Amino acid sequence: MPESSWFTEKDLQRIEAAVKASEKGTSGEIVPVFVEQAGEYPEAAPRSAFMGMCLALAGFLLWDLLIPSWNVESPLLITLILLSGALLLWTVSRFTPAWRRWMIGKEALSQQALAKSDQWFLREEVFKTRHRTGIMIFVAKFEHQVIVKADKGISKLVEQDEWEHIVKDLVGAIRSKSYTDGIVKAINDCSTLLQQKGIEALPDDTDELSNSLRME
Repeated sequence: MPESSWFTEKDLQRIEAAVKASEKGTSGEIVPVFVEQAGEYPEAAPRSAFMGMCLALAGFLLWDLLIPSWNVESPLLITLILLSGALLLWTVSRFTPAWRRWMIGKEALSQQALAKSDQWFLREEVFKTRHRTGIMIFVAKFEHQVIVKADKGISKLVEQDEWEHIVKDLVGAIRSKSYTDGIVKAINDCSTLLQQKGIEALPDDTDELSNSLRME
């Protein structure tokens, strides 16, 4: 198993055991994936710097309006004020994930997580099972995004919105940094839903996909 800053060896073993146990009751092949960040988002830093300059300029103008006697006209000082505002929020964007997410925007975060999940679905060949019953639980930590993607053997029986409570619970676990507990619960909940839909284990089932947590 690859090393991770977010999971201990015991955590990884728990997740693998949860997948193995869950697949005993269903023919679904569950593939958990955890990525620290789905995209690079180079736009976050310059957007933050520009906002810092705007806020610094607004503060300068307000100060000049309220205290006319201050009357600062030095281009160098004004430039330094603007650059200080830009540097401050640029630094905030580098070290504050919540601020970066706000700068990037929910739509961009969702799109990037979806694109990354598609890549992992193909990379892990989740579609390559005998009865097309692969299902991927994709977690993007930075984006606070969870995507459950099922192959056609499952998607024809389970509507996409039926995964929503699983997604919601796992997103909450990510926000509280309970990564292992959240993933294990999502695995168990997926197995329960599949069994409720009649996607039960078959007598000749084999373990077609690895049970380990994939990470990036």
